[in-house]
Amino acid sequence: MGKLFLRNRFVFISGENEYSPLLKKWSEKFNTVFVSTLGANGSIAFKNGIEYSCEAVKVKKVVDTTGCGDSYQGAFIVDYLLNGDILSAMKAGSQSAAVTLSHVGAF
Repeated sequence: MGKLFLRNRFVFISGENEYSPLLKKWSEKFNTVFVSTLGANGSIAFKNGIEYSCEAVKVKKVVDTTGCGDSYQGAFIVDYLLNGDILSAMKAGSQSAAVTLSHVGAF
C-alpha cells in the first residue's frame, strides 16, 4: 500500500481573539492553516506564524446563523484548494456565510 501525503490541512474554530497566540504558535509548529471565525468581527487565520485577517461581509438583516460556520469552512476550503491564497479563501468564506445568514436554516 502506498504512503498518504497530506498537502493541505485545516483547523477551524469559532471563538474570540484570545485564541490568536495559541493558533499562531501551532501554525509555526504544524504545517496547517489555523482559522478562527469571529462572527460579526470577521475571521483570522495563521500559517507558518503569519497572521491573516478578514472582515465579515455586512448583511442588511441577520435571519438565522444556523450553518454559517459550515458555509464559511466549505467556501474557504474550496477556494484555498483552487487558488492557494489564504486571504482569497477567507473572503470566499465570508461571502458564503453572509448568504447563509439571510436564510432560515442552513441553505
